[in-house]
Amino acid sequence: LERFLHEAKTLARFADHPNIVTVRDFFRANGTAYMVMNYIEGMTLEEYLEQAGGRLAFKETLDIMMPVLDALKEVHLAGILHRDISPDNIFIDSSGRVVLIDFGAARQEMQQKSRGLSVILKAGYAPEEQYRSRGEQGPWTDVYAAAATMYRAITGQEPLESIDRLAEDSLERPSELGAEIDRREEQMLLKALALKAKDRYRTMEEFQAGLMQVEEFQDIPGASSGEEDEEKWMAAGLEDRSVKKVSAASEEGQKKIGDENLQADAADTSGKQQKDEIKKPSSVMIKRLGLAAAVIIGGLLVFGAFSMFNGERDVTAPEDPEEGIEDSGDENAGIDEPGVEDDDSAAEEEPESLIDSREFPDVDREIVVGSKEFTEQILLGQITIAALEHYGIPTVDKVGLGGTMDVRTALEKRDIDLYWEYTGTALVEFMGHEALTESEKAYATIVEWDGAENDLVWLQKTGFNNTYTIMIRQEDAENLGVRSISDLADAINSGVDAPTNRGWVFACNSEYAERADGYSALVSHYGFGFDEILIKDFWATYDALKGGEAAVALGFATDSLIKLYDLVNLEDDLQFHPVYNCAPVVPKEVLEEVPHLADILNPIARALDDRTMSALNMEVDLNNRPPDQVASEWLQENDFLQ
Repeated sequence: LERFLHEAKTLARFADHPNIVTVRDFFRANGTAYMVMNYIEGMTLEEYLEQAGGRLAFKETLDIMMPVLDALKEVHLAGILHRDISPDNIFIDSSGRVVLIDFGAARQEMQQKSRGLSVILKAGYAPEEQYRSRGEQGPWTDVYAAAATMYRAITGQEPLESIDRLAEDSLERPSELGAEIDRREEQMLLKALALKAKDRYRTMEEFQAGLMQVEEFQDIPGASSGEEDEEKWMAAGLEDRSVKKVSAASEEGQKKIGDENLQADAADTSGKQQKDEIKKPSSVMIKRLGLAAAVIIGGLLVFGAFSMFNGERDVTAPEDPEEGIEDSGDENAGIDEPGVEDDDSAAEEEPESLIDSREFPDVDREIVVGSKEFTEQILLGQITIAALEHYGIPTVDKVGLGGTMDVRTALEKRDIDLYWEYTGTALVEFMGHEALTESEKAYATIVEWDGAENDLVWLQKTGFNNTYTIMIRQEDAENLGVRSISDLADAINSGVDAPTNRGWVFACNSEYAERADGYSALVSHYGFGFDEILIKDFWATYDALKGGEAAVALGFATDSLIKLYDLVNLEDDLQFHPVYNCAPVVPKEVLEEVPHLADILNPIARALDDRTMSALNMEVDLNNRPPDQVASEWLQENDFLQ
């Protein structure tokens, strides 16, 4: 419901804009939520293209898209990204007015400390940064999608998926596909479709200037410089980096009631899109989420979004910290908290497969479960909800609540009762401590501090550690007998041939290659070196490794591409990279009231290692499956739900 209302609030801000769908009202009632919108006669751009034979002339496309770009300028100046621009989200009404619809993926991130990315995988329209959990997004992200929409309109074909273009950019020019477009116009369009964000137009004003073939950008009425606009953008508080739009929603067409001109949007996971006949314009189609019931109120068609809502989520990732500090005494100091068992290394133990089958006491108190907004966090939240509900503990779903500081503040204020946090994030962001590279020490330090300062208990930490990782292909690891970075160093130092004909090539991004605590410190720490460093954009390192350009590559330990590409994280056995293990965090008073929270969640945390978390992330990020479904299936398959 919160995501549903978020879309309504986003749209309501632009009620007076002629090219943005108007929200008249939104409200909660009857255990659900409602959005009341103008009823629009017309059709989507996708339907319009179908009726036009599949493609349009460039000028007609420009006439349709310029109002869309105008609308996006206003949206961006408010610090909001649309993130889902495509022909089926652009509406043309019966008078020819163009309206931008479907802000369900819109994102406004005021929290600067939490780094993340959102991937909205609408094939052909999402730029590569939207596929990544740390992809930096901004107005340039919507520029790509708008340009992709224009490409589709003038060529009759969707552009190649940006993720596929990373390995080999074989995007055909529109003129090669028969589009009637002059050379300058084509160059402007292809610049907006550039793979790398830095090579694209940074703002909608710049894109419009290119399309209008204006020599001086300032000549556009009301236009600011790209730099000025980017400053306004950042001042508005949006630093949105997200990897995938995740929705269990399906779309259902609107129905017209008499001569009424208003309608409400709401949720339906089981509906199918309804369309008018090809000769008759269809009404605007906005997605609905949840189970729906329709009622007529006054002149409105109102759909209710019931509580089985399965909303859209974003991907955000924790900041990369700096290196750690000197050891100081007992690694297990401060771990004597309720529900936390002492162990030397959760990652090395065999995970418990079953939760204690004893009867837990009945619980009347609801546990409010929160999480951050990225895929991994949403999955952890849904795993928690499914497990607690199964064992008779009622929950309130606040999963996807916000960024790091939003969720932490909610816990400290006791607005939520539980969420999963990363040890490295807590050390640096909350405690003001330096990052640590020893898992147990980092865990012990934050456990002791948070218990004393905030009456918060950290339950069992996970085996997965979402930090930098050194990766090789699974096949190579098996052939070489390499399981750790030390094994890799021994193999290279003893003259073992690299698994590629290019030698021992290491792919990483420029930041890691240049940082004092990056590549040079890594090879010094482990006492070896590579034949060559291959500098790539961060997420292209995975493709370089998969395709054989590199023998070894840098990644993040729980990313979904590791599972997809059949890669292996080498154990950081000499503890070089800062640690980011994760654990449920609960107020002491909540754990005293419901002590078997620990009995339920501790075994689950032990079972979550790097490969498991990567596989779960892949199911959501790349296979477009609902997080709650993925969470429940994993719990059942691993015998956590008896």
